[in-house]
Amino acid sequence: MKKDISEVMNKANVVGLWFSMLLGLGLGMPSAVWADFSDRVYQVEFYVFSQNQTEGREAEYWFNDPIDDLYENSITLEQGASYFESFSIVPSAQLLTPELLDGLVSSRQYRLLYHAAWQQKVQSEEQTMPIRLHGGQLFGNIEYELEGVFKLYLTRYLHLEGEVALKDMAFNDQLGQWGEVARYTMNASSRMRSGKVYYLDHPVLGIAIVIHHVS
Repeated sequence: MKKDISEVMNKANVVGLWFSMLLGLGLGMPSAVWADFSDRVYQVEFYVFSQNQTEGREAEYWFNDPIDDLYENSITLEQGASYFESFSIVPSAQLLTPELLDGLVSSRQYRLLYHAAWQQKVQSEEQTMPIRLHGGQLFGNIEYELEGVFKLYLTRYLHLEGEVALKDMAFNDQLGQWGEVARYTMNASSRMRSGKVYYLDHPVLGIAIVIHHVS
C-alpha cells in the first residue's frame, strides 16, 4: 500500500525551510574539511509539485515575471550528463528515497509536475552551472506548464538556489494558440544537509529535495 505523503515526509525526517535557515547559526568548516567536502559525489532527488487546493490561489498571481536572469549559462540534465564526467542521471529504479516519489504520485493533496534524480560532484557557486527544468502539461507542443532553473553549490555548506514558475494557460480561439493568463513564481534558497528531506512550501507550488552522499 502506498503511503500518504504527509506520513512519508514525517518518517523521512523532513526539515522545513525555517529550520534549514537555522543551520547558518553554526560554525563554519575549516578549510581542510571544506576541500575534502568539495570532492564528494552526491545523489540529488528533486521534485516539484502543485497544491491541488485552489483557495487563495488568486493572491499568488504574478504576471510577466520572467526567470531569465537565472537561465544564463544554464544546462539541462541531459547536457550535464553529456558534458561532465562526474555528472550522471539516475533512473527511478535506483532512487535512494523511493517512498517520497510514491507518496507524491499517490497523493490527493499534490500533483507531481517534475521529478529527476542525478549524481554530481558539488562545486563552488562560481563553478556551478544552473540546471533548467520543465514539466507538467505541454501546451501546443511548444510550452510547458512548469519551467524553472536551480543550482546546487558549495560554500561552507551545501546550498540550493533556484526559481520555478507554474503557468495557467488558456486557448485563444481567435489567435488559434495557447496563451499565458497567470503565473505563480516560487523562489527557493536553502542550506542543505545530506540524508535530510527538505520541503520548501508555497501556497501554489512545492519543492521536495533530498541529497545523499554516495562517494
